[in-house]
Amino acid sequence: MLMVQIGGIGGGFFLLAVVVAVWRLRHTGVPARFRTNPWLTAALVVSSAAILCVGVYGVLKTVGVVAD
Repeated sequence: MLMVQIGGIGGGFFLLAVVVAVWRLRHTGVPARFRTNPWLTAALVVSSAAILCVGVYGVLKTVGVVAD
């Protein structure tokens, strides 16, 4: 049981790290034509928000703050 909980918490933090990495790589490794496109920026913001919500929810559910 403890290993499953540790995996759930680790997975949630991994999702948060993925969001940070994508935004950092967007500024360092993506051509300017993609960075200035408002539709791609909006899509990145929406998907980042969704991933953040899933990550936070996963951690909170594993810890027991959120009930089933």
